Amino acid sequence: MMDQMQNQVHTLDPAYNSGAEFSFGNLHPATQTFLWTGLVWTPAMLLSRGLLLALAMALALLAALFFDRFDPARAGWFTQKKSKAARGVEAQALLSGPQALLADRFVVGSLVNGPRPQMSAAQLAPVVRTEVRTRFVALMAAELRLLLRGHAWWWYAGAAGAFLACLFSPMESARSGVIVFAWLWPLLIWSQLGTREAMFSTGSLIFSAPHAVPRQLLATYAAGVMVAVITGGGLGLHLLIARDFAGLGAWGAAALFIPALALALGVMTGTRKFFEALYTAWWYVGPLHHTPQADFMGTTPMSSTPVPYLAAAAGLVVVAYMWRTVRLAAA
Repeated sequence: MMDQMQNQVHTLDPAYNSGAEFSFGNLHPATQTFLWTGLVWTPAMLLSRGLLLALAMALALLAALFFDRFDPARAGWFTQKKSKAARGVEAQALLSGPQALLADRFVVGSLVNGPRPQMSAAQLAPVVRTEVRTRFVALMAAELRLLLRGHAWWWYAGAAGAFLACLFSPMESARSGVIVFAWLWPLLIWSQLGTREAMFSTGSLIFSAPHAVPRQLLATYAAGVMVAVITGGGLGLHLLIARDFAGLGAWGAAALFIPALALALGVMTGTRKFFEALYTAWWYVGPLHHTPQADFMGTTPMSSTPVPYLAAAAGLVVVAYMWRTVRLAAA
């Protein structure tokens, strides 16, 4: 398509230098326009598209052969081999010592289902009410460690590189380009916000603590903001040194908005996928192409609108709190 369009422009303007770009918004308005009647299909083009379509269908069919829809009964060869080995160990135990195996099962069953010992009121110690002190900084640090643990060394190297690139790149490049990719790097980190309790079934353990919902929720959100500072904080320092307070406001709004969006979607859906899909699409349309009203990072002064995203960040945190409170009350 691009080749045919460029050939037509060359016939209209021999001085055309064959440059081309796709963009959203109106940051680079066209100086001249021309009428293009559409793509002219050739047999070679049709054949190339047909080959790609056939390859895509073959790959999908190949994947379908191995996809078990998460059914344990259709587990793979390794799982079946492991279960057969476990059954062999149990059979060997029955042959060598059935009394011992049955005795172990009886002890486990009695511990689980047996009668509980009765205690009188005289044996119960009174509950002493003590003052509960909130260690918010320690809780936030723990949430941050949970977000950042378990990654390969190159992830941490990439985060450090993003910080340094934002700090030492020229201001225009750092604000309009480097920060866009620096804040794509922790996408899979932010998508954990609000979903960990559902993924690991630890909600009953965490939310049984006093005042757990506001404290744990705010600590999780603060840890997400710290991830934004760790990866893109170089631009914040750069803007502060340059006394570009308008740009610093746009940077701060983005650092608050992105974790708030991840937290709200994680709490409401219980899964990481919704934020990952929405953020990637929004990132492509807004910050990557500097589209006004959709550029939540404020990559250019023209596309910078920090106030709505600051308000949205506060609103999303409130929504996450109310959603979790209502869900816990109905549980």
